[in-house]
Amino acid sequence: MSDKEYTAEELADRYGISRQQAVRHIARFGPKRDELDAFLTSSSRSQRHRQDELDRSSSDVSFGL
Repeated sequence: MSDKEYTAEELADRYGISRQQAVRHIARFGPKRDELDAFLTSSSRSQRHRQDELDRSSSDVSFGL
């Protein structure tokens, strides 16, 4: 296992998430790269979201659009 750690900015850039979401992940799971990579890649999330998925509104997501 690696002892390297993510900053919120690095995590946000790598996974295409907001800085606020990255801060929440680090607060909940810790800053270790191995653990955060395992968590974020274990979901159906790719390292880079497609832009159209990021641009969908919450109502679009709620209705499966």
